[in-house]
Amino acid sequence: MELVYPIYLDIPMMMGFLASLEGGILEEAEMESKSGDSKEKSASISLKANVSSILSTVLGAEAGGSGSKKVTENIESSYKGIVRYPTSALFIRLRNLLIEQKMLVPLASSSDFDTLNLGDIIEFSGYVTANPLYQIRRAVKQLLPIVEASTKISSAQLEHEIITLDNVKPGDTVTILDQEIIIKNKKHSISAQDLIRSQQRVKQNESDLYHTIGEILDNLFSHEGTDLLLFEARSWQAISRVYPNFIRNEQVHEIHNANWRCIGKIIGFVSENEKYDLLKGSPIGYLAKEHFAEIAASLQNEKMQIEINEPIIKGPAIILATMAIFA
Repeated sequence: MELVYPIYLDIPMMMGFLASLEGGILEEAEMESKSGDSKEKSASISLKANVSSILSTVLGAEAGGSGSKKVTENIESSYKGIVRYPTSALFIRLRNLLIEQKMLVPLASSSDFDTLNLGDIIEFSGYVTANPLYQIRRAVKQLLPIVEASTKISSAQLEHEIITLDNVKPGDTVTILDQEIIIKNKKHSISAQDLIRSQQRVKQNESDLYHTIGEILDNLFSHEGTDLLLFEARSWQAISRVYPNFIRNEQVHEIHNANWRCIGKIIGFVSENEKYDLLKGSPIGYLAKEHFAEIAASLQNEKMQIEINEPIIKGPAIILATMAIFA
């Protein structure tokens, strides 16, 4: 028996398939169980004279006296309850049924595409990567706190340089914007302060730019219910539509950059000579596609390189309504 565990599971799709194959779904069952138990109770004991010493010892009373003793009574208890089957167990049941009834088509290479049709349920494995929209949204979200903190630090350092210039005298050597200069006179000092304030405004404008980009992307995609994952196999790719709410812990990035197996229903093909635009149908695809490269480039610098995947997918590829991603 093969052990599998889904990290992503489209439960409504799974339930629909399972109901079709079994004529209904058993999600829960009544369970009745009986168990033995014991109960202690007090029993009064009245002893008559001439009771043997052995019996007196057992009962805890002296001959000719009276006393009490805890005695044990066996009882039987029963209870009823509801057992609910976990969704992972239902998925395993469905997968086994699909395999048994030869309804699950294994897909190993692009040569198998010739035998596939729309609506087929397939299983394959591949390396999962994120789509570029997700990458840029996540990058901006992660960078905003860093940019904000960096701006505050830079501004504080520049403010310190401005204060330093207030106290210099002609002929003093000071370090301004990482350069050493000799202050000639008061006018020279004021000009240096103006230059520093200009640099402060540049830093603040950069921070404001990131915030603006973040707000725009958040407004465009804040209510997005679906996402795309890319499965890269040996000679083909799968464009996998997923719903983040069906991912374990709702963490999409848990699936990225790893090899997974996938089961889904084919909803489209991209032939060898065709291309598929991952930005197609998205707000950024319609309204700001020409600025996509600029946004991606603005996230790069000498110290930090952020990976942004190419949005154009070349065939052969399949488009998939994903039921499960599992290991």
